[in-house]
Amino acid sequence: MKKLALVIAMGGFFMAGASQAASNDVSATLAITGSVQSADNGCTIELDRSVMHIGDYDMASLPFQGQSSSSTANTNTARFTGDNCSGGGIAIKFTGTADDQEGSAFVNTTTGSAAAQGIGISVYNGLSNSVMTPNTSSSVVLNKEFLFKVGMVKLKNASTAPGQVQSSITVEVERL
Repeated sequence: MKKLALVIAMGGFFMAGASQAASNDVSATLAITGSVQSADNGCTIELDRSVMHIGDYDMASLPFQGQSSSSTANTNTARFTGDNCSGGGIAIKFTGTADDQEGSAFVNTTTGSAAAQGIGISVYNGLSNSVMTPNTSSSVVLNKEFLFKVGMVKLKNASTAPGQVQSSITVEVERL
């Protein structure tokens, strides 16, 4: 009986301590802002070609990753459609799996004995010929249109071997 009374008394002390600690707590206020747009007012990217055959090239003619190339790259155009695409508030971004050497090219997703080794895919700004780094670079879109180029590159610090090349790149709208 004495033990039960001691347990009850001790429980009371812990509750008093907990209520004392709770009275010292100070709440914080989180302000949330945003907007909702209807799907009709969105911005959609339409590509001139959703599948690109980038050609057959001799290994020696391919540039190394990070270098621009106009002779081995093919051109495509992304058009931005929708009511919410005008002005300088949008950019284009290319995302996908980047190479593990420098991260400046997309990986060759072809596997097996027919796959090219040490080869990646670079995306270039169609006007400046500058390399667009996967998942990080974006370029402002003017006049609802963006010209870009895609081409094979030799990955730095990798052994190369000829074969098939394939990649998957997502073209995204980025709000500025």
